[in-house]
Amino acid sequence: MRPVAAAMQKGIPVVIMDSALKGEPPKDFVCTVSTNNHRAGEMAGEHLGKLLDGKGKVVLFRHKEGSASTDQREAGFLGAIQNFPTFMLFSTIATPARPLAKHTQPR
Repeated sequence: MRPVAAAMQKGIPVVIMDSALKGEPPKDFVCTVSTNNHRAGEMAGEHLGKLLDGKGKVVLFRHKEGSASTDQREAGFLGAIQNFPTFMLFSTIATPARPLAKHTQPR
């Protein structure tokens, strides 16, 4: 938070992107722009339910266990698939964060 406070004290507007930061806008930063992660999880569950006609086995892969955004998306997803009683939640799996593979240009 120190770099943010220093910038704000110098009159440099700071916008926090994606991840929450302790503090209150507009005192500590101008604003926060982020995803409604719970709703994003709900939308994913609803869309999957429609694609699979509400039937089948589902595996939930979490990107980073214990991350607020992951936990919120998981909660939204699990809530949404409750509307599809024939879905079977087969497993939830935490995966370690991995860097993206390097992309090569086609020859």
